[in-house]
Amino acid sequence: GGQLARALRSTYALLDVDSMRKGGGGTEQFRAGWRELVSQVQPLGEPARTSVLELLDAMNRGFAASRRQSWKPYLIRVLHELGEAEATVAGVARRHRVTW
Repeated sequence: GGQLARALRSTYALLDVDSMRKGGGGTEQFRAGWRELVSQVQPLGEPARTSVLELLDAMNRGFAASRRQSWKPYLIRVLHELGEAEATVAGVARRHRVTW
């Protein structure tokens, strides 16, 4: 329903963050987007809620602003856990040059 759509929107918004952006601010953008996504996932039902929160926790622990591959692959897996179609997920991974 609506909550799942909000969680998906937050996932896509976080994928669009450039943690390496010139002039700085990328880490702050990541942190804000991460907090927003966690808040959108909290109300979801199981099993999606637990599996996604575990992915987000691991992503946050491994985050390195200078390496998009340290965190973006987790979001591709989040899309998968939230039920996005395989073809959609694969396309998003390609667009963001993420291997997962």
